[in-house]
Amino acid sequence: MKKIKSMISFVDNILGKFRRVFINILTVLFLMLITFGFFYSLGSLFESDIVETEDQILYLQPNGVIVDKAITRNEPFEEFEIFGSSTNQIELEFFLKVIKNAGKDDDLKAIYVDVDDLSAYYTSALKIADALYEARENGKEIIAFTSGLGTTGYLMVSQATEIILEKDSYESVLPFGFSRVRQYQKDFFENIKVDMNVYAAGDFKSGPEGFTRNDMSETDKLAWLEFVTPVWEKYKSKMETGRGFESGKIQYIGDNYHLLTAENGGDDKETALAIGLVDKLMSKQELRNYMIKKYGS
Repeated sequence: MKKIKSMISFVDNILGKFRRVFINILTVLFLMLITFGFFYSLGSLFESDIVETEDQILYLQPNGVIVDKAITRNEPFEEFEIFGSSTNQIELEFFLKVIKNAGKDDDLKAIYVDVDDLSAYYTSALKIADALYEARENGKEIIAFTSGLGTTGYLMVSQATEIILEKDSYESVLPFGFSRVRQYQKDFFENIKVDMNVYAAGDFKSGPEGFTRNDMSETDKLAWLEFVTPVWEKYKSKMETGRGFESGKIQYIGDNYHLLTAENGGDDKETALAIGLVDKLMSKQELRNYMIKKYGS
């Protein structure tokens, strides 16, 4: 009986020692974790936000839509992308700050711009164009590359020092104004025997015209032209300034584009090069080689 008690006491002592050693090890590890975490947090307080830019190129290829203020929504299925991913929002002030800071950075070699995947409203695009033009006026080289752009996209890249159009693309640059497309369905509703009744008082009530007309009303045309004409005039002025064109050239190109393309064999890209909308035609590999040769690897 004494032997059994002695064995139990011996085992208990051994287990007690193991417990103490195990607890001490856990305590040391826990204290080390806290200590490392404290010093890491302390060090992050003194980290510099300065990005090394000497002999670098700012690669600016935004993907999303320019907004005044980004809106955060808690979509329950967004994480699983069941209904598609949400649009990336880029705040205008942040985007302008990046461009302006790059324009003033003497260490930065150049700015590379690709806005093919960027959407912006008229006023935002005008502000971005102004920021790019200011950076260029500060002596910063801006290389713009595109696979094809419409009016608003071209407004922004027209402020670049050099515009390169992808020669393998199916598209070109066509900065020739604005359009508004709308379906007019009066005949359709009549054919399916649906009687549409709209009650409106006063002029410029074009909202329901898609249901009651087969064409655009004169008041709707007037309202659209009154809105878009000043915007188009400002667009043309900035594009012409950015490209060094004489006043009226953008309008002339748009009005006579069918003749200009005929002179260049019907090739939109060759036409864009010939009339000065772009400076070079290159493939993506040729662009890469060109950038390496011009600015280094």
